[in-house]
Amino acid sequence: MTDRRSRRPLAATLLVTAVLMGAAPARAATRNVSTLGSDTGDCTVLPCATIQYAIGQAAPGDTVSVAAGT
Repeated sequence: MTDRRSRRPLAATLLVTAVLMGAAPARAATRNVSTLGSDTGDCTVLPCATIQYAIGQAAPGDTVSVAAGT
């Protein structure tokens, strides 16, 4: 018969691993805005045209980078 205490370290390790894998924070993104942009997509590859659209696409922790314009 297996001692219950010998299973505890393995169970604890599996629990911690599962929690860490599921709780990985999302990567922060930079959302770009430019007068040459278009309000489509998520503003990370091609810039958006308006700050409001970029903010709408942003998640907590993201950065909205606004190019110089008029």
